[in-house]
Amino acid sequence: MSEDWSLLLSFFPSNWVELAAETDVLKKLR
Repeated sequence: MSEDWSLLLSFFPSNWVELAAETDVLKKLR
């Protein structure tokens, strides 16, 4: 599973961490 995860991360943009953070914030605002 860790291999699949690293593979998915390779497709994420350089700011995928920021995108994930924004998504988490949107979930909290709901």
